Amino acid sequence: MRSQSTWMRIPPELVAEITRHNAHDTQSIRAMALVSKTMRSFAIEHLFSAIHFACTQDLTWWMNMVRRTPRLSLIVREVKFSDPHPDWIKRHRKAVRARRTLRGAPSPPKLSVMPNVRSVTWEREAYPLEITSVVIPYMALFPQVKELRLMNISFIGFDKLAALLSVCGTLRLLALSGIHVYAPESDDDLTSKAKAHAPPTFDLGSVETLQIASCGDFDPFDDSGLGQLDFVSQLIDESPPTKLKSLTLYDADDPDFAFFMPCSPVAMEKLLSLSASSLTELALMLDTLDDDEVVEIVNKLKLLPAFPSLETLSLSLNECVQQVLGSISAAPKLAILNLRIMLLDEYDDTYEFCEILEETFPWVGPGSTSGSMKNDIKLKFPAIRRICFQFCVLRSSPIHFRRGVRKGMERKLRERLLKTGADIGDYLEIEWLDERFNPAVYSRTSGKPPWMFGRAGKEPETEASDYEVDEFDEFGVSPESSVSDDF
Repeated sequence: MRSQSTWMRIPPELVAEITRHNAHDTQSIRAMALVSKTMRSFAIEHLFSAIHFACTQDLTWWMNMVRRTPRLSLIVREVKFSDPHPDWIKRHRKAVRARRTLRGAPSPPKLSVMPNVRSVTWEREAYPLEITSVVIPYMALFPQVKELRLMNISFIGFDKLAALLSVCGTLRLLALSGIHVYAPESDDDLTSKAKAHAPPTFDLGSVETLQIASCGDFDPFDDSGLGQLDFVSQLIDESPPTKLKSLTLYDADDPDFAFFMPCSPVAMEKLLSLSASSLTELALMLDTLDDDEVVEIVNKLKLLPAFPSLETLSLSLNECVQQVLGSISAAPKLAILNLRIMLLDEYDDTYEFCEILEETFPWVGPGSTSGSMKNDIKLKFPAIRRICFQFCVLRSSPIHFRRGVRKGMERKLRERLLKTGADIGDYLEIEWLDERFNPAVYSRTSGKPPWMFGRAGKEPETEASDYEVDEFDEFGVSPESSVSDDF
């Protein structure tokens, strides 16, 4: 009782600060919820601000929780619907043996409306699947949604996608990844009711952030690609996003399929032409395209007007990065250039890192006039003040859990820049991101990220010190490798 009364005497402002400080430590927040009613009230604000439905049983559990504590439906700010990751299922076989997928979720939904939700994500872990019969009615639970993220979902007919967007109200952010829209096989696939009504209307006029990845010309059901619609172009034509401030185009390599473009070249040209005058952030992650595709995109970039408001530009660091930079006519306010080192190989990230350095430095090629990276970029973009190299690594990679390996990679990057005369010391910054370009924040004591080690096997041990790795076998790079001569 003495312990409880002590906590109860703590001012609410201080309790709120304590819970806010531990917001990302779920175990601590759960423990705080058991201390007192006051602590519980603040703790659940963080415990249930973001919820994840991974199976139909989760929907039932949440419904029962809200029945006991109605205010929970008012606390939620973010909702994610997705299958659990395959690695998680392997570790919890017994617990998920009777799991029923969200494809079988009851419709219409039995859940209470969540009026304060601002962000909703629908994601499939495996192949794209047509689940609009579930997605559309459940979106009605979130009348104030501002951010919508869709991943690995298929739509049979553009009207299905339009119907989903039409129930989303005023969106500020739209993210589409691995989305495929197919033409109905025949008129018989369209119901008489659908034929009698006009297509659903939607409004993208308030979208400020648009992210498109892997929505290009690839059909997982038909090797010929026949029947797939250029839905991105159709979205732009029917409701132009005229207020775009941030645009990301990413040709992600999906392990379940193959390499494919962010969207069609036609859609890409439309987006860039439409938003060139308003963009403040642009990310062109063109990392897996062949030479002809790169040339086509570079030629289209050369035809675009200047980017008068652009402040941040992010590009994949690869052998064509100078071509892309050289194709931008002008960006007088560009202050930050992010060069992303895409290390998304499941098992051999460090070897890929060495190959990237060999391909891109020395800084010579079509976009170079002096051989100095600093001089070339400063001449092209006079307002530049920061050149940041961003290591983009899968969350499941052991690199996130090995501080010494990361320090060694950073040092080898600096050495390569120095050796090849890049001369960007005053501008250079280095950051670590996950595969979705979210910053990776590491513990100062253990050097590890806040998420759990996702692979099978034992998590790498905490390193005794902040040492830097010198041996190539620690990097997964053979001493006989041709790139080792450059280090």
